Amino acid sequence: MFVESTLKNINDPLRPGSCSYKQMYSYWINTLAERCMRLFVWDGIEKFPQKQIERPLLFNGSCGVTKFRKVVTPFFGMYSGEPTVFYDTWGSYTINSPIYTATKTVDKNIVVIENNACRNALYPLIHKYACMLAQTEVSYIVACVNSRKKTGIPVGSTTNSIAAIKAYESDVYNGHIGAINDPAFSGVQFIMPPSGSETNLKDFIEARDNLLQDFYCDIGVKSTRAKKGNMIAEEINSNDCMLLLNISDMLSCRKAGAEAVNKMFGTNWTVDIAPEIKKIMESEENKDDNSQRPVENNQRTTDVTSGDV
Repeated sequence: MFVESTLKNINDPLRPGSCSYKQMYSYWINTLAERCMRLFVWDGIEKFPQKQIERPLLFNGSCGVTKFRKVVTPFFGMYSGEPTVFYDTWGSYTINSPIYTATKTVDKNIVVIENNACRNALYPLIHKYACMLAQTEVSYIVACVNSRKKTGIPVGSTTNSIAAIKAYESDVYNGHIGAINDPAFSGVQFIMPPSGSETNLKDFIEARDNLLQDFYCDIGVKSTRAKKGNMIAEEINSNDCMLLLNISDMLSCRKAGAEAVNKMFGTNWTVDIAPEIKKIMESEENKDDNSQRPVENNQRTTDVTSGDV
């Protein structure tokens, strides 16, 4: 009752639009961003939460750290000013916030922390997977609703018949069982979808799980994937180097940035992989080590076919 009473003025769960692509995309882009925010843990920061550092890194690719009102503070920003001898590198960095904007000299009165070696943000990756996950879940919901009716797709030609169709579809969506009393529905035609368009509901669930696992893999966090019968260990572990490269790259850039901040401002910032993520990665590594461990020479094997016990 608490949830219903709290959200009754925000979103109507009985409205089909509450599970539309727009709503699913909004859910997934916020959920994936939240999970990325918790990949790393910052210590030594006192005046602000660590999301103020991670948010510019994840969505902007870089974060400027300088003193504001005597407090070492992270900002959104971008390189500016005169270029250096290197491409895509400038000597100044312009920071901005709702109440403060300034241009600082890099390595003099501001430290720029970069998300990775190429200064790429994770937002495009988050957006891509949010789109695919939203489409998958909407398709699953549509498949569930369509499985309740085998009459086909209703088509109306008048305003009254279209209104009747919408009321009918809303009832089907909410699982209502009832009669159609609207005379306008008598003029509605049903068109059967093309053959072969039906999809097993389990396929959508499997696609959703695979997308989440691929998302973690693209970030650099290894996750357990169900092993197919025709897959071998080498195929499962083939992308391990790429996984470690991704998350190690982001961690190295953050550590370098924290050291630069400590050197310039006398702080004691440290950063590391979140303990939950580290535990998962260590658990997966142990599984791989056990699976590749050779059988001892003195270990006796059992021949099931010969009946040897």
